[in-house]
Amino acid sequence: MTPRSAATHSGPAVFLTFALAVAAMSLPLGSHRDWIWPAFTILYCVLGMLVLRSPAGTREIIYQHRISIIGSGFLIVWIGIQAWGLGPLLEPVSIDHAMTRLDWYKTVAYGCVLILTICLLDRESRVRTLIYAVLMVALGQATFGIVGTLNGLQQSARGTFPNPNHLAGLLEMSLGLGIGLMIAMQTPAARRPRSGDRLVSWLHVLTGPRGRLRLVLLILVIGLVMTSSRTGNVAFLCSILITSGLMLAITRQMARMTAVFLISILVIDVAIIGHYFGLERIAKRLEGMAQQANPRGDINRVSLTMLRDHWLAGTGSGTYEVAFAPYRQQDIGNRVSNAENDYLEFLIELGLIGSIPLLLLLIAGIRAMILLARRPAQFGRGIAFGCMTATVSMLIHSAADFNLQIPSNAVLFIVILGLPQALLWTSAMEDKPPLRLESAG
Repeated sequence: MTPRSAATHSGPAVFLTFALAVAAMSLPLGSHRDWIWPAFTILYCVLGMLVLRSPAGTREIIYQHRISIIGSGFLIVWIGIQAWGLGPLLEPVSIDHAMTRLDWYKTVAYGCVLILTICLLDRESRVRTLIYAVLMVALGQATFGIVGTLNGLQQSARGTFPNPNHLAGLLEMSLGLGIGLMIAMQTPAARRPRSGDRLVSWLHVLTGPRGRLRLVLLILVIGLVMTSSRTGNVAFLCSILITSGLMLAITRQMARMTAVFLISILVIDVAIIGHYFGLERIAKRLEGMAQQANPRGDINRVSLTMLRDHWLAGTGSGTYEVAFAPYRQQDIGNRVSNAENDYLEFLIELGLIGSIPLLLLLIAGIRAMILLARRPAQFGRGIAFGCMTATVSMLIHSAADFNLQIPSNAVLFIVILGLPQALLWTSAMEDKPPLRLESAG
C-alpha cells in the first residue's frame, strides 16, 4: 500500500461529496451570502477531518506539499491574530473583529479545500470526474445566462451570480480546465492512426467524448462573450496566448492537434461567434472607457491611499467595506463593499504580512504546473496546460475585479492550484516501487 492510497482510504464517497460541493458552490449566488457559505465551510472541514484521519500517508503528502501547507497554515494563523490578537503580547489588528472572525472560518475551509485537493485527486479518473462536474455546472450557468440575455431577462449573462463579471470568472476557469482535459484526451503521436484510418479518427473526434466536450466548450465561450465582461474576455484570450508560449518554451514542442484546437478556440469560438453574440459591444465599451467616468478607477485611487496607511498589518480580513468608509469621496455614491482589484483588497485587508503566504500558494501551484508539463504523460501535460490557462486568466482578471472574494470562485481557484500538485505527486509515486509493510518480527 502506497502512502497516497493509505491517505485516501476514506473511499469514493468523500471524493464525490467534495467534487459535487466544488461544482455546486456557484449555484446559490456564488455562495456569497451569509446564509449559504457557512454550510459549505462546515462540509469542507468535516471532509478534511475524514481525510486526515489516516496518518500513514498524510505525513508524507503534507511534507511533499509543505510550501502550500505552510502558506495556508500561516495565513490562517495571521487572520486569527488579526481577529483575536496574541494574548497580552499583541492586541487584535482588525478594525472589525466580528467580520475578521467570520473570514477566519472561511479561510480554514479554504485550507481544507487545498488539503482535500492534494489528497483526493490521486488518479486520472477522479480528475476527470471533478472537471466534468465543474463543466456541467458551468454549462448550466452559461446556458441560463445565454437564454436570459436573448429573452431580455438579463442585460448581460450572469447565470445565478449577482454580477456578470463573476460568471465570467467561473467560465474562464472552467474553460481552462476543459481545454486542459481536451488536450489530455488527445492521442499521443506514437499511437496515432495511419493515413487510411484518419477519416475514422476524425469522425470519432467529432462524435465521441472529445466532440461532446468541444460542444460544451463552445457554449461556455458564447456564455463568456455574452457576459460582456471586458476584462474577462480579454483575460481569457490573453491567457491562451501566454500559456501556449510558456508551454512551448517549457516543453519545446506542441502537437499539431493541440495547435489546431487552440487556434479554433481563438478564431472560431471567439471571433466569429463573438461577432454575433456581443463581441462588438465589448469592443465599443472598451473604446469608450477613456471618455467616460470610471468608478473603478476612483475606488482604486482611494484604495491606494488606504494601502499606504495599512500596508504592513492590514485592516483585518473581510473589513474592506468598513475601512473604506473614512476614505470615501463625495463623488462615489454607490455602496462599496469590495475593491475593484483583488490585489489591492488582499494587501489592504491582510497587509504585507498576510499577503506573503498567498504568494507562496500561488508560486507552489505554478511551479507544479511547470514541472507537470515537463513530464512525458499526455494527461498530466494537458491538465498542466489547462490549470495554467485558468490561473493566468484569473491573475489578469483580478486586476480589475474581485472574483477571488466570491467563495465559489475562490474555492475553484484553490482547486486549480492544488490539482497539478496532486498529479505531480501521483506521477512521482508511480516512478517509485510501492512500499512494503513488513511485520515487526
